[in-house]
Amino acid sequence: AVVGVSLSVTAVAMEGKNVSLNCTWTAGTNVAVQWSKDGVTLSATSRITISGGSVVISPSVRGDTGDYTCTASNPVSAQTATKPLTVYYGPDTPAMSITRPKQCVGGGDVLVGQTLRISCTSVSLPSAVFSWRENGQPVSGQPDSGAFSLQTVSKSDAGWYTCTASNSITGGTSTQSANVSVVDVCFDGGEVAGIVIGSFLGLLIIVLLIVLLICLVQRRKALQRRTDAAFVRKTDPNQRPVPPDPPTNNGRDLNQALQPPLYNANAQTRRPDHLITTQRESHGNPQTLALNGLQNSDTNQRNGHANRLPHNAVRNINSHPDNGIDNPAFTHSEDQNATQQLHPNILIQTGGGGGQGSNRAPAVQ
Repeated sequence: AVVGVSLSVTAVAMEGKNVSLNCTWTAGTNVAVQWSKDGVTLSATSRITISGGSVVISPSVRGDTGDYTCTASNPVSAQTATKPLTVYYGPDTPAMSITRPKQCVGGGDVLVGQTLRISCTSVSLPSAVFSWRENGQPVSGQPDSGAFSLQTVSKSDAGWYTCTASNSITGGTSTQSANVSVVDVCFDGGEVAGIVIGSFLGLLIIVLLIVLLICLVQRRKALQRRTDAAFVRKTDPNQRPVPPDPPTNNGRDLNQALQPPLYNANAQTRRPDHLITTQRESHGNPQTLALNGLQNSDTNQRNGHANRLPHNAVRNINSHPDNGIDNPAFTHSEDQNATQQLHPNILIQTGGGGGQGSNRAPAVQ
């Protein structure tokens, strides 16, 4: 029978080094040994060599950690022994991270006056111990857990920060560095986008205001021009009706009544005896015109009295030939014969039938 089976391993198994496992028994003949790890049969590989009651792992890796079992047996009996194997490793290259309140566009890790926080982690068994350096100089007062903090940073605190991880069993060390920048102003992506959008909207509003102001100014100018034009038409003392188009071929349409100029309404009351009566051949309606009672509308105020034109001398420089002034059909009675020859359809009555003292005005038919 097989008795007294035991399993031994290397005292300290470290990654990268050889590890040996030995299975022994105190009694028994014709003994065969089988190996397993974590309940699974262990087979020989390029790194694992199995020879009877021993197993050599070369080199060992952290994955070799586990519970190893050896079973010693013969045709009479069998006995097993189990031993845990721990492979120590590390520290791996540390990973550093800087705690940033926000991601600054254009660079920057921490704002002036804020707290700088750096964390350093490393995979290690047992856990690594950390130490820090700032710009090559050792930093004291920091815990060995891998968390670094600096209150109220300034521009002088910018630079390279180095984290060193150490393994007390393997004796291994590993370092990592990070450059920390300290800035006065920091804008993240959202803030930059907000600034850009706000600037665009502000520019758009300014352009719209300028366009609106231009439109208002143009509208005000147009309104002022219409107001000024209306005021001029209202206050112009020499307004005249628009005369009809002049006849063609130097002929006169006798169906159209002669258009007299505008006269002061008071002229008839002053000189009612000076009237010109015209009559259309087509309608036969006479029109009485105040010929010699016109008061000049352009009164000379500087002389202190109204400037009136002499009798039978009324002449308007703006008159149209159809107004009946300075027209051969309305010349003085001394040219009546010439007038009738020019216009045989026009009869000028001199008022002789009314007697010498008659107030009847000459008429033109």
